[in-house]
Amino acid sequence: MKNNSKEANYYLLKNVATYRLSPDGISAGLFCCLLVSILMNLFLYFAVNNNFNVHQIWQPILKVSIILTIIQFFITVFYANYYRAYKYQKSQIYIFCFVTLKMQIEVYYAFFSFSMSDELNSNTINLVILLLIGGFILLGLSLMRAFFRILQGKCKENGPGLLNFKQSKGYLSLPFIIIATVVGVSLTNGNDVDFFNLITMYFFPLSIAIGGQYVMALLWPEFFLLAYCKSKFGSFIIPVPLRHRKKRGVTR
Repeated sequence: MKNNSKEANYYLLKNVATYRLSPDGISAGLFCCLLVSILMNLFLYFAVNNNFNVHQIWQPILKVSIILTIIQFFITVFYANYYRAYKYQKSQIYIFCFVTLKMQIEVYYAFFSFSMSDELNSNTINLVILLLIGGFILLGLSLMRAFFRILQGKCKENGPGLLNFKQSKGYLSLPFIIIATVVGVSLTNGNDVDFFNLITMYFFPLSIAIGGQYVMALLWPEFFLLAYCKSKFGSFIIPVPLRHRKKRGVTR
């Protein structure tokens, strides 16, 4: 009874596990993450190999990043199979949590690739590094918020849900406020870059990076809690939909 009571706190997450973040849905998410990883690594690869003044720290970062992306490719291909996605859905959600964490760093590769030309001053670079760290602080705060909402019964049957963005407009506006701040600092910080390049090579990729990381930081607790529920409660292990079982002759 005690275990059932705890499971009742996650009732609405079971709907998420069945529909929006079903195993085949997560497979699609893994594919999207792979595309982002490949694109960002291409930016970094060409930047590192075409700049003579590149800082030596980027060489090992590039090697590790490429190795992880190659591993990610094979994992994504493995889970692309519909039935394997359902059979190994526990490990799938763990991997998805890791990949989405990794992607929150990778989205900055394009900006850092362009900044290797030394056109931006160190204050701007340091500010971006602080914003990257701030994204992970936001992730920690989002995780704490999710735990509190679970304790408050927000994910019980007929509850408002874990994220409930409609009542969190101020909380969700934070990434956009930060992006606007970065724009102001970038344009007035004395960087030796013409306006067009500032917008196309720095502001645009930086806006995507910050927006992508901070939005993912708001969503990530749902992935984490779903991984917890799949490891804790058997009812969160979603069976293959009946229509697909009939096609393959699967009985359960």
